[in-house]
Amino acid sequence: MGFQPGMEADTFCVCYHPETMIVVGIQTHEGTEGSFDETRLGLDHVSFAVRDVADLHRWADRLATHSVEYSPLQESEVGHHLNLRDPDGIPIELFVLNPEAEAAVLGQSPHG
Repeated sequence: MGFQPGMEADTFCVCYHPETMIVVGIQTHEGTEGSFDETRLGLDHVSFAVRDVADLHRWADRLATHSVEYSPLQESEVGHHLNLRDPDGIPIELFVLNPEAEAAVLGQSPHG
């Protein structure tokens, strides 16, 4: 997704996206067992907005090229999305909101 490793050690990694400067930190904690499960307390999933539906199709092509399993592109009452899981099983959603949903999220009128 364009992230670069910034700082790495045995138990953690900090990655950043050079264009947006979004920073994500990932850490392993001693004593934890098992893999991620969104039905337990904690993170449910991570979502990333993409520019438009064409971008979702390009992501689907890229994921397929790299043999990453993902859901078919889906449409809902709030827009379009596809879902995949990272190597640890954490759900990731790529989405495009329709104008009404985007306005609601931003607290604006859908047409301005």
